[in-house]
Amino acid sequence: MKIETTRIINANADLTAKLDAVAANWLECQPDKAALSISPDRRVYRARPRGFSKAIGNLCVQLVHSAIFRNNTNEQIVAHLQGLFPDYPVSKNILSKPLLDSHKSAIRIALRDHGWQVDFNKQNTPSKLKQTLKAIAAGREAPGTRVFKPKIVITNDTVVVNEREYSISSEGRIRKGGRWIAVQTLENLLSA
Repeated sequence: MKIETTRIINANADLTAKLDAVAANWLECQPDKAALSISPDRRVYRARPRGFSKAIGNLCVQLVHSAIFRNNTNEQIVAHLQGLFPDYPVSKNILSKPLLDSHKSAIRIALRDHGWQVDFNKQNTPSKLKQTLKAIAAGREAPGTRVFKPKIVITNDTVVVNEREYSISSEGRIRKGGRWIAVQTLENLLSA
C-alpha cells in the first residue's frame, strides 16, 4: 500500500496546528503563564526575566572593575544575581554558560580602562573570566601564557641573548636549534 507524500505533509501540518492550539490553551490556563514559555519543539520552560542577559554582562564588567567582587565565590555571585531576580531560580551553572557578543563588547571596554586583555576563545564563560582576571590583577599572566624577560643585545655581527652569543650570517639571520631566525624580524618583534 502506497501512501502519498502530500497526505503525510498535510497530516503533519494538521497535527502541528492542533498541538500548537493545545499548547496555547494549556499555557493560557496557567496562573503563572507570564513566567512560562513554550519552545518550538513544544517544551515548557521558565522564561528568563527581562534584563537577565544584561545583568550577566554587567556582572562580568563588575568582575573587571571590582577586586572585592572578583574575589567572591561563585556561590556569592549567584546569590547576587538571585537578589536581582528573586522570582527566578538562578542556578550555579549560569557562570559556565558561554558569554554573548554583547557581554564581550562591554567587557572589552572595561578591560581597556585597565589596560588588560583576555582571549575570549579561552575565557569564554563568566567563571573562566573571573579566574583569569584574578590572575591578571594579582600581577600574574593569564593561565596558559608564558612571560620571557631576556636581555637581548644586537650588534652588527652578533645577537646576544642572556649572555649567549649568536653570529649573524651574511643573509642577516642567526641559527638556533637548527632553525634560522631573521635578525630584522627579531628586531621588529622586540620593538613592537
